[in-house]
Amino acid sequence: MGTIPRQTVVVSERPLESEPTQPLASMGDAEIMRVRWAFRISAPAPGLRIWLCQAQLCQSLARNHGETQRFSGRSAAGPFRLRFQWPPGEHRGDRRVISDVQLIVDYRQ
Repeated sequence: MGTIPRQTVVVSERPLESEPTQPLASMGDAEIMRVRWAFRISAPAPGLRIWLCQAQLCQSLARNHGETQRFSGRSAAGPFRLRFQWPPGEHRGDRRVISDVQLIVDYRQ
């Protein structure tokens, strides 16, 4: 299980990324089976795009909680990040705070 620090998302021409999770050293050669996530958004954010990423592989998140097998077979020792982006030209001045981010990585040794 990992957490990602609170993140303020503002309008930007490029996607913003969160700080990475810090995987446990004991994960070593473990492989991911499934990843579950949950987070809170300070206010409704229609149009805000959010991805869960490990290195260059990303999964678009349609909801603030769920699970995916997209990362199955990859190293569980690699950190995850969230990536955020408002659509260009929309939401000028809008800010949202993403908080209480939890990632649960189910893995096998």
